[in-house]
Order: sequence, then structure tokens, then C-alpha cells
Amino acid sequence: MRTLVINELAEAAGLDVEKVKVLRHQETDAETGRTSWDLWHEGREKFELHQSLYNSTRPIGESDYIVSLLAPAPKRGVFAGVWEVTGRRDCPSEVVDPLIKRTKRHYYELRPHDLLRDYCGRMVVDWPSGRVWHRRLSNVTIRVLEIHEEGWNVQPFPGFTRFTILVSEAEEIPATWREALRAVSGVYLLVDTQDGKQYVGSASGEDGLYQRLSSYVRDRHGGNEGLRLREGRDYKFVVLETFGSHVDHGEVLERESYWKTALGSREYGLNLN
Repeated sequence: MRTLVINELAEAAGLDVEKVKVLRHQETDAETGRTSWDLWHEGREKFELHQSLYNSTRPIGESDYIVSLLAPAPKRGVFAGVWEVTGRRDCPSEVVDPLIKRTKRHYYELRPHDLLRDYCGRMVVDWPSGRVWHRRLSNVTIRVLEIHEEGWNVQPFPGFTRFTILVSEAEEIPATWREALRAVSGVYLLVDTQDGKQYVGSASGEDGLYQRLSSYVRDRHGGNEGLRLREGRDYKFVVLETFGSHVDHGEVLERESYWKTALGSREYGLNLN
């Protein structure tokens, strides 16, 4: 069976692929953990406004059309639609991005196009460009992998203040949740499910909070000597505080120390320092 390719479908509809940009929306709000995928599920109007606002002209540039993809999983995209670019102007100060709750510099006027409209939210494609999130359609081949009857439905990330999970179950969290945790540094709490003792830790590396969570999934101690002595225990993982990607490492450590003192995890818990 021949693989469907978005490039060929666009050409067949009369679109010049040299003037079409593919945008794989993967922005995450550092404060709440909400993603572009979450915004899509909250309401199409919110998503359409979000994808109209940019601080740089590079994502859309002088293109005539955009093909929008959502990013619920690594190397995958869910087709969100095709829009014609009808204009660009400075963003009015009262127009705020519904994802990050801030205004941006450029506002693009976009008009929905009928191409593949019935497959919005249902068609899953591959994304061969890694972390690059916008490409000219002529420079990338977008293959259709799956078409779902009702749509690819993944539960939205609940937000950092509501996120808690057992380490033993964390391997099963949706990919969009992993990406939200990867996007932020932070301070977290581990609570032993047997005796309630607490351990406070922090994460400020490249993969943020998810790096630490995944290390506990792997061995239950993450290299910590105090936890290593409690082999076989399960822990509840709770996010205490988050920071953006540009936070200073020293500030994260300072807040980690604050939480250790506030929760008494040195005197009564599992922190050894």
C-alpha cells in the first residue's frame, strides 16, 4: 500500500510547496506546563490565536500557506489544518497569547483552507526534523502514519501544581506530559509510600524535571545514597516549584535548600545534607 505524503497532497491541491511552511507547535508554558496540544483541546479559537502570534517572522516568513501540526509525541505530529497567510502586522498590545498569557511582536492574519479539513486531529504524521519546529514544505517529507476514527485523544497535562504520580507508574505517562516536565527546571518532593518520609531534590539539567523522574523510574534512588539504602520502595513524586529554562543553577539550589528547611526533610526525612 502506497504511503500518503502531505507534500504530494498539497501539490495536488494547487499549493506551491516552496511557499508553504510546516509548523509543529510544541511550545510549553513554563509556569503551568500547558502545551500547544493542551490548547488545541481547550478550544480551536484559542489555538488559532496562539498560532497567529510570534516574536520572530522566521517561522512563517513570506509563505503563502502554513500546515499546522501538534506535537503530542516525539517524532510525531497530529495534523491540525492548513491556513492561508493573508497578512502580517504589529501585534496590538491588547492581544495576548492564550498559552503563555503574554503579547508578542507579530500578528499574522490566517484564513482556514479546505485541504484535508476532515482529518484535523485524526491524522498522525512523522516529523523527521527533531527539535526544529518549522520547515519549508519543500525541504521536508511529511508522511502519513495513521488516520484515527475519532481522533488521537491524549489527556491534557494537569499543570505543575496538580501533577503528582507514583514513580512505579511514571513510565506510562503521555509523551506530552514528559515534554512539559522536560521544559522546566524545578524543585520536587519524593514521599515514601510506606512510611511517609520525604526527600526534597531539584533538577536544572537539559531534560529538566523529567530527567530526575526518569532516573527514579530506572533505579528508585537516582544516585542518592540515602535512597539507595531503601531499596525496593516506591515514592510519590510531587512538583513543589518550577522555573523557566534560563534560570540560574544557583537559584534552583537555593530554593531546594529552602524547601528542605520548610518541610524538615533533613531533620525528619530522607535528605542527608
